[in-house]
This record gives sequence, structure tokens and C-alpha cells, in this order.
Amino acid sequence: MKLVKHRLNCEELESRRNPSVVSVAFTGGNLNITGDNAGNIFTLQENVQGAYFMTAGSNTFLNGAAAIFLGSIRPVNIYIRDGNGSDHIQVIGVRGVNIFNVQTGTGNDFVNLAGVSANYVGVFENFGNNTLETTNVVAHIGASLIAGNGFNEWIDNSLSAGVYLNERGWSEIIR
Repeated sequence: MKLVKHRLNCEELESRRNPSVVSVAFTGGNLNITGDNAGNIFTLQENVQGAYFMTAGSNTFLNGAAAIFLGSIRPVNIYIRDGNGSDHIQVIGVRGVNIFNVQTGTGNDFVNLAGVSANYVGVFENFGNNTLETTNVVAHIGASLIAGNGFNEWIDNSLSAGVYLNERGWSEIIR
């Protein structure tokens, strides 16, 4: 009787991580950014030449890519609607829009607005322990900064609101 030797082989499986997906569309003068229910990490930036681009953070894709160049679009309004999950949203240098609006879903979200200028600025953070940081933000007509249930922190380095400022739900405001 002959002994047969068997050798076990192991093969590495492909990653089972499900990336989060953010869809970006420019239609009818509106820039619409919509996240899914995973933890989305992304930055929207307008450079000094007026060109818009976006970059994604860890395990996030923007229309299937890690970064997208939107070009010299002139959005009338910008709407960011993120789903549930703990999201990190950064917006830098966006100026000259009518409505700038961010809505987050349930989760521990971080929203950072730096150098944003619009007629109206709205940030609506849903349930969770959320942080909003504003630096050199100008709302020419007014701003609504609303936080949902949870411990919510607003770090206000510089926000200028024209006619009105509606702020509520913040556990702590640091100025």
C-alpha cells in the first residue's frame, strides 16, 4: 500500500470590506452630493481659479473613484445629503452660491466648513454625537445650524450671518 501525501494550500480571499459610495451630480445648476448609509469621508473644494474637485477618504468612493474633478462649474446651490453612519465631511473655499446645505443622517458626524460663502448656509445634523466646525464662513442673508439628539459640539472659529442666525440643539458652543 502506497502512502499519498497531501499538501494543504491556502489562498487569500479578496477583501470583504464594503466601501461607502457617494454620488455626485451637477444638474440644473445644482451640485448634489448624496452619501449612503455607511461612514462617508470626503472633501469638496473650490480652488482660487474657481474649479471644483472632490477627494474621498478611507473606504469611500465618489462616483466609483477616489477623486473627481468637476471643473469650473458655477453651482447656484449645493446640497450635501449624507445617509446614516459616522461621516466626515469637509468643505473648503466654496463661494458665491445661493444655498449651501448639509444634512447628515444618524451617526457621529463631523462637518468642517472653511472659507464657505453663500447667501444661505444650512447645516442639519441628525441623531448622534456630532461636531460642526466653522472657519471664515459667511452667510450673507442667514444661517440655520441645527443639531439633533446627542452630544453636539459647534466649534465656531468665525461665522458671519447677515439678517438671522438660527442655532439650536448644540450641547456646547466653543467660540
